[in-house]
Amino acid sequence: MLSTDEFKAFAAEVVPFLHVTSRVEGEHHPNLLEEKGGRGFPHVVALDAKGDVVATLQERTVEGFRKMMKGAGDFAALSGKEKRTPAEEMRLVRLLHDMDRIEADEARARANALVEPDEAVKKDRDDFLVMLDVVGELEGKNLREPAARVEVGKTFHDWWKAGREPKDEAAVQPFFILMLDYAEAEKDVALFEKALGKLREAFGSRPETERFFKNQEGRLAKLKEAAPPEPGGGK
Repeated sequence: MLSTDEFKAFAAEVVPFLHVTSRVEGEHHPNLLEEKGGRGFPHVVALDAKGDVVATLQERTVEGFRKMMKGAGDFAALSGKEKRTPAEEMRLVRLLHDMDRIEADEARARANALVEPDEAVKKDRDDFLVMLDVVGELEGKNLREPAARVEVGKTFHDWWKAGREPKDEAAVQPFFILMLDYAEAEKDVALFEKALGKLREAFGSRPETERFFKNQEGRLAKLKEAAPPEPGGGK
């Protein structure tokens, strides 16, 4: 993606900076990754003139980079306002949370404290709160353990049946991937197909996901072979 003409055109609009954390003694900025909130590689953020983080990359595509820079501009504009509309406040809460400047509890409280939000803002708030719940459900869970994945997948399935479905990409992925594990454990072909369909809607157009979906189709084929003639389930 970084070698495409599309990314080159984007890079000409900004000031790119790459820091390789080598842990070599004497290197410049040896703790830069931690200082900017990084927990792994790669960690991509937008910085202001002071070097403060003003946006984080949520989607590793050129469009994702553009969204990050828009978020940086929005943050600068909104944080400087004395009075904000409910829509502006909701946007700022999202940005602050994305940048780890406020914890989930504070973000939830500020979102719930919006005064007279219109229907569009209410929907945005509801989507945000579902995302917080999904991320919160994942915290402290050892998702390398199959049993833990199935347990969380069951919880997400219960939420989905109740009409709660994340829209934020960061939450959509674990929400439905873990639901696949639960569906497989329950031998529920219908649920597996529906959860996989949701993942395909969100990520299926990306070339880098081709192997993932091929593997899931293999899981689905095996599940169908082992399933009873009339599986009951799904959403």
